Amino acid sequence: MATAAWPRMKLLIQAEKLFEIPSTILAEAVLAELATDAVVADTIEGRRCIFLAHLWRAEKFIAQRLQALLHERPPWPAIDAERALAWVEKKFGLTLAASQRAAVTLALASKLVVVTGGPGVGKITLVNSVLKIVCAKSVAVALCAPTGRAAKRLAESTAWKRRPFIACSKPIRAMAGSSAARPIRFNAIC
Repeated sequence: MATAAWPRMKLLIQAEKLFEIPSTILAEAVLAELATDAVVADTIEGRRCIFLAHLWRAEKFIAQRLQALLHERPPWPAIDAERALAWVEKKFGLTLAASQRAAVTLALASKLVVVTGGPGVGKITLVNSVLKIVCAKSVAVALCAPTGRAAKRLAESTAWKRRPFIACSKPIRAMAGSSAARPIRFNAIC
């Protein structure tokens, strides 16, 4: 479970060990905090979890923005993925794996794509392929990374040194504080 929440029972067990206070007293403290809105209870994958309130609001905001982006059209004209894939493979002198081809196809048809994976699975090759194709359509692109270190690695790996780059060192606070009427908007491949 990748979230800012703790399952309620796990929270009580860990707090009991850490503070050496019986879990019954801690459970009462959690109820008191819930009453003040300092923390929020929510259910994730069928488990009752406790969030710090500001992190819960941030995750809700991010989820709402991601849902909205999923239904928006990409900022470039429709691209024939098969032709684009053949072109980019020839340009780079490589053959993309089936999963990379599927990811590039999805990225070309979507405003939002999240790419994950461990070291060496081809994320940079995928990003480079999408960038090459989209930039060939004369679309202005800015790259975005969650930390300065990630931004440096992405810039080095994509030869993106002299183009717009956004290193988001505090993305949750910046986004959660945004007005829903004035969302932060920029075209980025993250």
